Amino acid sequence: MDDDKVNFAELLQRVPTESWYALFVYILYTAFLALNVYMARAFTTYFPLYIGRVLREFIATFSYCACLYGDEILLHYFGYIGLFAGILLHFSVFQHLNKRNGENLLIIGEEALRMNIYVLDYGLVIVAQISAAFCSRYYALLILDTTLVPVSEICHLKHLFYENDALQPILIIVVLLEFLGGAALHMILRQFQKRIETIAFFYALIFTISHHAVGVFAPHPMIFMSRYAYCSVDMVTEEALLAFLVHNLVPLIGWVFVPIVTRKPTTLRSVWGQRFEEMEGSQAPVNKQGGNNKKRR
Repeated sequence: MDDDKVNFAELLQRVPTESWYALFVYILYTAFLALNVYMARAFTTYFPLYIGRVLREFIATFSYCACLYGDEILLHYFGYIGLFAGILLHFSVFQHLNKRNGENLLIIGEEALRMNIYVLDYGLVIVAQISAAFCSRYYALLILDTTLVPVSEICHLKHLFYENDALQPILIIVVLLEFLGGAALHMILRQFQKRIETIAFFYALIFTISHHAVGVFAPHPMIFMSRYAYCSVDMVTEEALLAFLVHNLVPLIGWVFVPIVTRKPTTLRSVWGQRFEEMEGSQAPVNKQGGNNKKRR
């Protein structure tokens, strides 16, 4: 019977040394990124309130995009189980740290369509999130390359839709994946608001499935944009434009499809949507009082 028992010590010894080193690098990378996020958020308190809010949007988006490069280390050495575990840990940690900043741009996109966000706020959020997404890759290159665990140079977006100037059938799969992912994510976030670990679990599940299927993390526009910058350089113009539209607009269509079909308005609000409602709500009593004064005259 003793021979049938699992000897975990022997199993651990069979794990290659480079895998243990990669796991060690992953832990250090996560801890260093979390420390940087914590310190950077604390630093924003010295700025005016509005500027600090925009800076926290940059910091949060930067952290979400940067952590996926660390997760790809686990993918390389431990497969998709490692990727799932890494995303689950990262999204749990950084949701706690970022306190609703840097939320999925799909939420803000719907608010823009419904005009529940100020134009200036929306523009600044877009600029902050896109610039953070672009910077995250260079941060990962700087940190991970110094640990001899290089960032993957493989661009999964290249030749995904076009090959030899011809559209590929995988385009249909990606469109369906982005659309269904956007719709599913909306229902999940609406059902499990403020339950960070549950949300992190579903993000890990959806990202792992989408990466296994087509090699990209979907549906998350800014994580896509963090890869798009260096991929688009080697892509033909038509493919680059198509990739941009598919990975940014299709998940948004899936997202807004849910409240249309269910006929239930979304209950999800970004910090910017809440700001809009609070400011508009505070102005409403003033306008009403002003109207009553005019009637008395």
